[in-house]
Amino acid sequence: MVYWALIHTLLFAVAGFAHPQANDTFKYDHSIRGRNPAPNTHFSTSSYSERFPDIAAAFDGNKRFMANRDSALFQSLVQNGQKPPFMMVACSDSRASESIFDLAFGNFFMERNIANQFRLDDFNTQSVMSYGVYALGAQHIVILGHYSCGGVAASIATPPKAPIDVPTQIVHTWISDIRSLYLSSNRTEVAQMRIANEIKEASGGTVPPPGIRDPGFRALVEENVKLQVQKVVDSPVIKNRFAEIVQRLNPDGTPKPSEQDSHHQRRGETGSIRPLFVHGWVHDLETGEVIDLNVSRGPPGFENYTPSSDGSSHPPPASS
Repeated sequence: MVYWALIHTLLFAVAGFAHPQANDTFKYDHSIRGRNPAPNTHFSTSSYSERFPDIAAAFDGNKRFMANRDSALFQSLVQNGQKPPFMMVACSDSRASESIFDLAFGNFFMERNIANQFRLDDFNTQSVMSYGVYALGAQHIVILGHYSCGGVAASIATPPKAPIDVPTQIVHTWISDIRSLYLSSNRTEVAQMRIANEIKEASGGTVPPPGIRDPGFRALVEENVKLQVQKVVDSPVIKNRFAEIVQRLNPDGTPKPSEQDSHHQRRGETGSIRPLFVHGWVHDLETGEVIDLNVSRGPPGFENYTPSSDGSSHPPPASS
């Protein structure tokens, strides 16, 4: 099937685009050889709850959630499965959450990582996106960044000097693409910040993480989201999906009577395919507002696509 063929393509792509620093990041610590493993000790949750107020608060919160949950919604999600309209790549920041959209459970298929990045050498994000689009039928891939992002701030600050510990190296390897964006961006706010920082470093100073309202910092957050949107659109999985959509759907979302569809129907396969779009948004942590950066992308010819007139975002299905 097309889905599994693309998984093989993805495996090949990831192998070919492995990060050049990956082999240097993790080195075996020979000093641990011969040490006895830690005892396999089991602790009850209740004992932890008694000693750690944060854990007690979490379980108390779960009890409140259970008492107030929409039981019919969760029964439906369990019995009928999930059909989320959104596949979202967001930041791991504890202050950022899909709850800002005030939508029910079952709307967002989530991937979260530092600075909401999409990388070809990251199996996790690739697999979440592939499954969300192909298996669950998500119609919108959203890159959701946020102002005051620590990963973006670290990309602006003077990098740590060697030798550095493994955790620091892991983080800075992960954000290296954003650092490259910071060093190359020609956006006015970013360029002005970079020039000022370069002057400071040239005189022997160290650049700290920027202030939360620094225009260059906020601009780089936005440019990072735009970069991730472009990387998603250029990825093999989404390129193939766009091509499949153009082949099998009309610009209004209705299926074409193509030989491909007839072949799938003869095989008795079920499912649906619908137009897919990639969006870039930024969340302002202080105000709660979500800003559309107007960089949405979709399959060629589907620029004016709108959902069917009955208000549903699901056009008549074509077999997948």
